[in-house]
Amino acid sequence: MQTGISGDMILGALFDLGLDFKDWDKNIRSLGFTEMDLQIKKVLKNGIAATKFDSTFPPETKARHLPEIEKIIKESHLSQNVKGQACQIFNRLAEVEAKIHGVEKSHVHFHEVGAADAIVDIVGACLGFEMLGVENLFTTAFPFGQGTVKTDPPTFVFFVNDPELVHFSYRRFLENQLRENFGFAGTALRLIFRSSREAPETDPVGARSGISRAQVVATRAASTTKAGATVRRGEARSVGT
Repeated sequence: MQTGISGDMILGALFDLGLDFKDWDKNIRSLGFTEMDLQIKKVLKNGIAATKFDSTFPPETKARHLPEIEKIIKESHLSQNVKGQACQIFNRLAEVEAKIHGVEKSHVHFHEVGAADAIVDIVGACLGFEMLGVENLFTTAFPFGQGTVKTDPPTFVFFVNDPELVHFSYRRFLENQLRENFGFAGTALRLIFRSSREAPETDPVGARSGISRAQVVATRAASTTKAGATVRRGEARSVGT
């Protein structure tokens, strides 16, 4: 079961309602994303005619923080109303992320939500509502379901004597140490514990861990023993999936 509506779906609906694409495109480019390709096209979804909005951007490798996103919005040529609504949305997202990860709003790392396409979706929706003269939005309660979503959190692989003996409290300790020492405050982390027999010291992380495009960022360090499991912290690897 799917719940909610994405930013590009909102924009597609607004264009289908008559929002002028050329006028909207001219205004949204004041955000400063010069290398972006924005298009709309008519499509059929299960026999129903609709308008699809597509956006293409160069690859981005750095996550943005709230102050950086607010700066992009405030330096645009959009109306104060659109800027205020967009900043309010990102502030609300930052409040939720900050509460979940126990950090200040300004320290929250926005990954997918902070990417250029997501910024254009959110700000573009606020702009579209203004251009169409929409003053109020109403929604019914969301039907909650279940499913999976693929994200790209920083991933660390630890080789230990027995993965089953790694206590949850020690896992939390490692997460806190990684956030403090490697600049991951406010970032969701993925920790993978594998048996030390699976990957000898000379073995590339991708060959035995099953994870491709590994980027080793952690340095050699002393072994740490907890609850009978020896975690070779120097072999922690940050993996780009």
